[in-house]
Order: sequence, then C-alpha cells, then structure tokens
Amino acid sequence: MIRVGLIAAAVVAVLIAAAWVLQRKLIYYPDSTPVPPAGRLIAGAEDVTLTTSDGLELGAWYVPPAVGEPRMTVLVAAGNAGNRADRALLASDLAAAGFATLLFDYRGYGGNPGHPSEEGLALDVRAARRHLVDERRVPPERLLYFGESLGTVDLALRAP
Repeated sequence: MIRVGLIAAAVVAVLIAAAWVLQRKLIYYPDSTPVPPAGRLIAGAEDVTLTTSDGLELGAWYVPPAVGEPRMTVLVAAGNAGNRADRALLASDLAAAGFATLLFDYRGYGGNPGHPSEEGLALDVRAARRHLVDERRVPPERLLYFGESLGTVDLALRAP
C-alpha cells in the first residue's frame, strides 16, 4: 500500500515538474514565420518598426483609413497564436469603415526577435501605444484597444 502511494506521489511530482518546465509552450503559440511587406496584403498599409523599452525592434503595420482622416485609431493586440498577417482582413475592414489600425507582433512572433513572456508582451504592447501617441501623434482619447486572448490587458489596466 505504501508502495502504491509512493508511485502515485512520484507520478504527480513528475507531472507538476513537466507542467512547470513546459508552461511557456502551453501558454504561447508563436508563429515566428516572417510576414510579407504590409502593402502586399493591405492596400495603403506601411511597414513600421516599434522599439521596446528593453531595446527590441518589432515589426508592425500601420493601416490608414481607406478615405480621409481616421475616425479613431485601433491598436490591435493579438492573442497567443498566429501573427499580424492573420489579422490583415480585420485591418482592411477597419480601414474601409474609416479607422486607422496598428497591427504588431509580439517578441518571438512574425519574425520578431526574442521569446514571449508576460513581462515582454507588456513591454511590446506599450511600445505599440507609444508609437501611435508619440510618433503618429494620435491623442490617447482617440485610441481604441482591440485585444484577443492575451491582448490589451496591460493597456487596459495602465491606460484606460
């Protein structure tokens, strides 16, 4: 009876250790495939580079509205899988509706350097917001955050 208990305890310990070691692979599913140039998938889109506070340079796409000035600007923070090319249709639809859009990939996604982590993703989405506010001069009150899964949690807490 004691032997069965020890075996069961050992199995549980191995499962816990495996979950600990593999936790990043269980949370993040990065598609690290480099994406094509923005204009190849979305008319009028441009490639931009975001610089994070820890020095990484991340690829992103800025998509202006199809006509005129943007009603608002949408920062799209993707979930834990895929890359920005998977959201090209969303950006095209938003552009047709009069919105500007920033699609970006987190570290380790879409050909970007680095490896995803909770802290890293927060730095990445902050860099995307900084790009819009500081470089594109989008007033913060004209920003909409569109997050999937992991998406904009950090921004929703820090810059509602």
